[in-house]
Amino acid sequence: GNELGVQFSFVSSVGNCDDVSPSELLAFCERDDRTHAVAFYLEDDTDAGNFYRLAAGMSKPVILFKGGRTAAGAAAAVSHTGALASNPQLLRDVATQAGVAIVDSLDELMDLLVLFQHVDAVHGFGLGLVGSGGGVAVVGSDTAHDWNLNLPPFSAATANNLRRFEAPGTSLTNPVDIPIWSLFDADGPFTGALLQAVADDPAVDAAVAFLDLGTV
Repeated sequence: GNELGVQFSFVSSVGNCDDVSPSELLAFCERDDRTHAVAFYLEDDTDAGNFYRLAAGMSKPVILFKGGRTAAGAAAAVSHTGALASNPQLLRDVATQAGVAIVDSLDELMDLLVLFQHVDAVHGFGLGLVGSGGGVAVVGSDTAHDWNLNLPPFSAATANNLRRFEAPGTSLTNPVDIPIWSLFDADGPFTGALLQAVADDPAVDAAVAFLDLGTV
């Protein structure tokens, strides 16, 4: 987190939570003015009811990295802290209802912390994707689907605003596929204007750009 520039209000490690529960920590985070997003690594589910009920009423983003989601991991958790095994699909269903973001790796956890450090919240599931190559469009679309995001078609007004960026090999539908060598015109680079036109579409709640610019 330090390497990525994440700013921490506090970090707590409480072992098997015998005296301080996850829900108590969550309640503290909600009242703490220095905390803007909350991330947990948890193995045990004994406090799950209280945790998810509190999470559903949180005004701040809650991210959960759950250990012990597989048979092997659950066995390790039992031997380590006595944690109870959980049903992975039930975990995701309950988390979705409570508005908790489930991540599958420490990298994903850090990515979301970086995101929420700069953005208070993302309201809606419409994603505008801009990429420099067909692979970005395809893999980005697959990833969006995995995270229950959709790639809405652009409005007629957005399509008209994007028309000035037309170039050979470019697709200006969502996801936008534009070669690196087409991101310039006589006045210079227009990447910012292109991304802004996508972000301004009424159906787009968040915009992501993945551009393989490289270095010289």
